[in-house]
Amino acid sequence: MQTSLREEAMSSSADHCPAYGQAALAAGAARRSRGFWPSIVRIAVVEVVSGIGVLVPRYSAIAAALAACNMAGALVMHLTHGQTAAAFVPFVLLVSSIAVVFLRGGIRQLASLKAG
Repeated sequence: MQTSLREEAMSSSADHCPAYGQAALAAGAARRSRGFWPSIVRIAVVEVVSGIGVLVPRYSAIAAALAACNMAGALVMHLTHGQTAAAFVPFVLLVSSIAVVFLRGGIRQLASLKAG
């Protein structure tokens, strides 16, 4: 009798956690995935806003600082999860964002935001 990939995944998950049944594992996975999507949406909104903001000269330094913060978080996430190869792209984007902040006079813009 052949089993589907889903059934194999469920049975192997239950084998590793014998105290919990398959229903408990499925319910826990569903609960975690529901909590995960709002974070993905927030990150995507920050990336889109900072990407559009970099194209507007008046807000480019502030948007680049926002992108740098976002990429710093992505870099830390990749490095803490052992994904060193995947950390290359966030690193390059982080350095690029910091360069845009400095080249567009962003330090003055950010200081005026803090002062005003």
